[in-house]
Amino acid sequence: MLKLFRSLKWTGATRRMSYFPHPVTAKHTSEGDGGGFHFATTSMQGWRTQQEDAHNCVIDLVDGWSLFAVYDGHGGADVAKYAQQLFPQYLKDSHFSQHHDRVKALQKAFLKFDEYLGRKEIDEADEGISGLLCDVGATACVCLLNEEQIIVANIGDSRAVLSSGGKAIELSEDHKPTDKIESERIQKAGAWVTGNGRVNGSLNVSRAFGDHYHKRQNKLPLAEQAICAFPDVRIQARSPDDEYLVVACDGIWNSMTSQEVVDYIGHRLTEKRDLTRIAEDLCDDCLAPYGSRQPSGHDNMTVIIIDLKAAKPKAHKVVTHF
Repeated sequence: MLKLFRSLKWTGATRRMSYFPHPVTAKHTSEGDGGGFHFATTSMQGWRTQQEDAHNCVIDLVDGWSLFAVYDGHGGADVAKYAQQLFPQYLKDSHFSQHHDRVKALQKAFLKFDEYLGRKEIDEADEGISGLLCDVGATACVCLLNEEQIIVANIGDSRAVLSSGGKAIELSEDHKPTDKIESERIQKAGAWVTGNGRVNGSLNVSRAFGDHYHKRQNKLPLAEQAICAFPDVRIQARSPDDEYLVVACDGIWNSMTSQEVVDYIGHRLTEKRDLTRIAEDLCDDCLAPYGSRQPSGHDNMTVIIIDLKAAKPKAHKVVTHF
C-alpha cells in the first residue's frame, strides 16, 4: 500500500518555526445561523510568519447534520487547506448519517482522505496548493451536529469542548507522542520519541493528515503508521443543559484550559456580548504580549463557537468580516 512513499524526501529533521518581530492581529471572522445554531469563527495569524490553520463551517452538510471543523497545519498550510476544500465531501461520501456504525464510517473517511493525500501529487495549478505532502501535515478536529447528537472525530491536538451547565466537557482527546498508546504504536512502526516528546525528533503530535514521510512502513496499514490519521470518535447525546460548543486549535488550548475557555465565553455571553466579538477577544487574550518568553501564545489561532441555545432561524445565513 505504501510503496509510493519510498521516493519522498524529508526536508528537515525538526520543525523550525518562524516568527515576526510583531504579531499580525488582523482577524478573518465569520458568523452564521442555521440548523438551530448560531455560530461565530475567527482566525488570527499572530506571531507566526504564515497562517497554517483552516476550518469548515457548513450548515446542513447532509441529512440535517452540520459540520464545524478546525485543521491546524504544520510544515506549511497545504494539507490544512486541502482538508478544508475536500474533506467535507469525503464525509458526505462516507454516508455516516445513514450508516449503522457511524464511528466506523467516519474512521474510514479519515483514512481514505489521508491515503488520497499520500497518492496524489498536487499540481501547482491546484488553487494555492503545491508540491508533495511528505513533510506537511495537519491535525483535524471534526464536529458533526444535529438536533439529537454531537459527534466529534479527532486526530492531533486541536480540541472540541462542550459547555453543559457551565462545566467544560472535553469531547476529544489530544494525541501526543508521549501517551502510552501512541508511543507503543510509534515504536512498533519503527520510529522513536525523543525526550522532548517529538516523533523522530520532528512532530509533537502523533496523529495527523499528511506527514507521509512518517508513513512509509509498507507492511503496516495507514492506521498503524508512526503518524496516523485514524481518529478517536465520540458520540455525545445533546442535553437541555448544553450551552455552546468550542472547537479550536492548540494556539488557544496552550494558553487556556478547557474550563477557563468555557468560563471566559460564558461570562461574556451573560453580558449579552456579540459572539463574534467574544471569539476575537479570546484570540487577543491568548496572544503572548510583546517581549514575552512564555511558551504559549505565539501560534496561529482559530476558534469556532457554536451557540446551542439559539432559536432555529427561518433561513440559513453566513456573514464574513475581514
